[in-house]
Amino acid sequence: MLPFFFRIEIYMRSVVIAAFSLAVIIGATFAFPYVFSRIPYHLEVDEFPTVHVPQSQAMQSPTKRPSFVVTEAPIINSTFQGRWISTYERYPCGAKATNFCLKRSFFQYYRSKSRQGAQTEVEPFETKKGTSMCNEGMNKKDAWMEMHEPNGKGAPYPIRSRPMVLMNCWELYGYHLWLCLLATYVNMKHHHVLDPDVFVLKAGGWTKWYLGSPLSFNDSRYDDTISSPYWILFRLLTSNPKNIMPLYWMKTSQCYRVGLISAPRVTEVTPEDAQEMSRAMLVSLDLSPPPSLLHFGCSKLKAYEVVVIQRRKNFKIKNVEEVVRWIQEDTPHPTHVRVVVLENMTVREQVRVVSQAHIVIAIHGNGLTWCAVMPSGAVVIEYWPNFAYNGNYHGFSIRHNLFHIGINHGGHDCPKRCSVAFSKSKIVEALHRAHQHLQSVTCGTKIFNTSIDFWEYKKRKKEKSEKKLR
Repeated sequence: MLPFFFRIEIYMRSVVIAAFSLAVIIGATFAFPYVFSRIPYHLEVDEFPTVHVPQSQAMQSPTKRPSFVVTEAPIINSTFQGRWISTYERYPCGAKATNFCLKRSFFQYYRSKSRQGAQTEVEPFETKKGTSMCNEGMNKKDAWMEMHEPNGKGAPYPIRSRPMVLMNCWELYGYHLWLCLLATYVNMKHHHVLDPDVFVLKAGGWTKWYLGSPLSFNDSRYDDTISSPYWILFRLLTSNPKNIMPLYWMKTSQCYRVGLISAPRVTEVTPEDAQEMSRAMLVSLDLSPPPSLLHFGCSKLKAYEVVVIQRRKNFKIKNVEEVVRWIQEDTPHPTHVRVVVLENMTVREQVRVVSQAHIVIAIHGNGLTWCAVMPSGAVVIEYWPNFAYNGNYHGFSIRHNLFHIGINHGGHDCPKRCSVAFSKSKIVEALHRAHQHLQSVTCGTKIFNTSIDFWEYKKRKKEKSEKKLR
């Protein structure tokens, strides 16, 4: 009997050890990526010597965390005495705060909970719900808030010389990044915040982190050796790339005099603000904003500059050579046609080429984002390869005072990201509409101002959304 029970005991121990080992392996598989994705780093500041990171370390693939320069933040107001008391102004999306701190990515505010003492005591503000942050995808997320009792020794951590801005983005590339930058830029302009520390919070989306090298804002091509070709666009917000960082990767604690947490909904951004942001973006890229085509003059526009956007893989134009011939032969005005593959160009080159175009023709995709920098009154021809049409770039065109022509290829034989051959009849019809529009706005026979229709467009879109919910 003893040998039998002894064998059972050994068997049970083996099962327990095997189960425990399997649990450890599974836990490590899921836990390690999470832990390493939240590895913090220090802020870089102008007042301290730069710790140089080799370029080979700074440039990593899009799926890896870039190496950021590490130094300590300076104490710029170490003689501050008195109570470090926060103010907090809550908005439907985001908030504006003063005299607050960030401790390892957590927001800390300092207001007394005691109402005793006289009229000098300020009342505490509500922190239970957190700061409601919106992103360009219209989703909301709450930023954690901690309330602390102020003391008479001043700020508990070093005070940064710059203000702070938190970007809450659904995605960090193309169309979504532009909208997130737009909302952040308008918010900074409204509150007169200049050259801040920029913290980035990725709210969702389908990609991993897309941030660039903190060493410079050098323009980069699409390549696996870099983290993001869009890194240069952040020049719009701050002059120093080292002052841009993911919120959850910081391990230092520092305080700020002024900060903007999140930004308003991008749907609340007016066409005037959107067009001003586009001009500011061009200036930040050392490019000249193009002259408006409105009342440009009938005789001055000798030829239309037409840009056809081709893709490397998905959404390719199968008959791009024929499309070029149709443009040249069937447009009732001289044309200069240029076919570009944006993936083979730097972001600055992409923006420069599209900013000089009078007509852009492309299949729906991120390349149409650069239409934001086209001349006022220009034409966007967006080709949809299937029935799944959305109005993203139609609304985009309205914000930037552009004439949008949507073409639906039709048919159910095309997957979501398929390549198609353009229909000659549809392209030629769109080119004639584009010609009539350009002639009327350049000659001054037509008043073209999409700002007038902006709020009407928003109203129709809201009614359509409400109708779907019923």
